[in-house]
Amino acid sequence: MVRVHQGSPLLFYLMTELDKLIKKAKKGDAESQHLIAFNYWAGEDFPVDYTKAMKWWKLSAKKGFGKAYFNLAMMYLNGDGVPVNLKESYKYHNLSIKKKHKYQSTSYYLLAKKFYLDGLLKKKNIKKGIKFMEIAGKKGDFSASYQLGCIYDNQMDFYDEYGIKKDNKKAFKFYKVAADIKFIPAIEQMIFMYSNGRGVKKNYKMAIKYLNLIKEIDNDDLINNTNLLPESKESIKATIKDIKKNYGKHKYKY
Repeated sequence: MVRVHQGSPLLFYLMTELDKLIKKAKKGDAESQHLIAFNYWAGEDFPVDYTKAMKWWKLSAKKGFGKAYFNLAMMYLNGDGVPVNLKESYKYHNLSIKKKHKYQSTSYYLLAKKFYLDGLLKKKNIKKGIKFMEIAGKKGDFSASYQLGCIYDNQMDFYDEYGIKKDNKKAFKFYKVAADIKFIPAIEQMIFMYSNGRGVKKNYKMAIKYLNLIKEIDNDDLINNTNLLPESKESIKATIKDIKKNYGKHKYKY
């Protein structure tokens, strides 16, 4: 509560937004419970307390709140305040994908990458992993689309062993999805593919269009708004910095 004096001898209290949030959360509002949990996890308004974050997210999850499912999945995956528990992470990511919310695509991506492609919990299922990657990409996860491009472009032995063959047309298709979101590493691949006629008809005009686009944009906001770990974000930013440096400051024409 905040005490406010407005020039009269009377003192009165106004309920702050945080007070309102706490009150709604205690009454069982799932979104408010999620926000309280996030504040404890991030150290906003409260000191960081993963135990309390877990408590409030579990209350929110009991009411079927999608973001709560996702954040519980991430806490168990990363070991935030609790021992790593892959079974619980897998369970909550599967609940997360059943709800429409901001991080639904990330749950699809992590189920695909961690469990179905990498084989955590002996869940390896390449066909399902590729399917979930595609869904994640369609729902806006640029990293899923970019990695699908890499899979079909590079013909990694690991994936080839499970029947995924090099397919330049599919590689182009998925790189383009990520490039349309203006993810710079995907844009770089579009330059190579248009320049060399790989997966698409050779088109220098389009290659130069994408080349010039690299110099016009940055990806800081795009990367910062992901749920990647800080070290992963910095690694991607470093890669992007190198890409931008390689293409210099000149504007190209065709």
